[in-house]
Amino acid sequence: MQRLAERGEDTETALGADLMAFALEGCGLLKVSGKHQGLDGPRKEMSARWGRRDTAALSA
Repeated sequence: MQRLAERGEDTETALGADLMAFALEGCGLLKVSGKHQGLDGPRKEMSARWGRRDTAALSA
């Protein structure tokens, strides 16, 4: 039973990594092609999600 749970966790981790890669690729494509397509709004919303955080503000 424990082995099955471990395999489930491994699958979840792999899926999360794939989703992250897909999201980053989509964000990059919006940066390149979105400027002339009227997609600045969604691009800015996504960049806010992936932007760097101020670590000093997080530790306060």
